[in-house]
Amino acid sequence: MIRFNGVGDFNPHHPKRSLGRTFLTSNVDFLFGGNRLLLKREMPDSYVADWYLVVLSQELHGRMELDSDKWKSSTARVIAASQLRQVQEVMLLMKPGDWIRTLSGIWQLVPSSDAKFGATLGLQEAKLGS
Repeated sequence: MIRFNGVGDFNPHHPKRSLGRTFLTSNVDFLFGGNRLLLKREMPDSYVADWYLVVLSQELHGRMELDSDKWKSSTARVIAASQLRQVQEVMLLMKPGDWIRTLSGIWQLVPSSDAKFGATLGLQEAKLGS
């Protein structure tokens, strides 16, 4: 679960304004049966992120073999993973260079030159982490 601090810069009436932004966070904690991450406050645009919050869906990225130990790079951290019937979604913290393997191929987090988003997921031609 991702939670925004109530005294921070998040406006629940305009959640999309937080996309592409950098936040100071707590450590990931395991509480009440799941991972928890608190986003405390927004950081200035000049701040370089240590981690990126990435959401993958089966519909956009392909089916993931979540029970395999080779579906993601070892440094990518799962915040939440769900599967309802045949639909999967996964939320992870990733660093540039981390990757996810799906039936569509390998998606790698690559630093972006786009100022709005610091990194993007790109489908790679070559196999990684094999």
